[in-house]
Amino acid sequence: MNMKPMKQVQWVILTVGLSYCTTPTTPSDNPQQLATEQSKSTDKSQNTLASLILMDYMKIKDALVASDNEKVSLLAKNFLNDLKNEMNPSSEVLSEAVGSLSNALDLDTQRQAFKSVTEDLTQWIKASNTQETLFVQFCPMAFKGQGATWLSRSEEIKNPYFGAMMLNCGRIDAKIN
Repeated sequence: MNMKPMKQVQWVILTVGLSYCTTPTTPSDNPQQLATEQSKSTDKSQNTLASLILMDYMKIKDALVASDNEKVSLLAKNFLNDLKNEMNPSSEVLSEAVGSLSNALDLDTQRQAFKSVTEDLTQWIKASNTQETLFVQFCPMAFKGQGATWLSRSEEIKNPYFGAMMLNCGRIDAKIN
């Protein structure tokens, strides 16, 4: 019996087998890889959504610092639209708080509504595992000594509850990142 043809057959089988094993897989070939890629995509879209929502929030905070109630109303309406259009499913609690803010006309009512928005948004941000660093700031004198928090991207205190009257009243209570 000639061993040469047998070795050639084995060599062909080995070569074909190795080439099959080293063929790159596509995401649909590997469910675990597909799930990881979908998770990364979801994380990316979640971070984009968090950035959009935080941008809306920060604009409102800045308008409250400037005591510009008309600008707060316009920005709150935009914030509410972004929540409804971008957040699937939208957070009912956060949407209701932003809705109250968008309906408020005077600064005192807007600031009270902003307090609720901040509380709800802080919970949502913590649950969303944002990659952004935020500071939870606190003014102990807001609302007749009840105190209130707000979120900031900076350690610098700019109080949205008193504006220019007590611009730097407050402290950093926590850091989220």
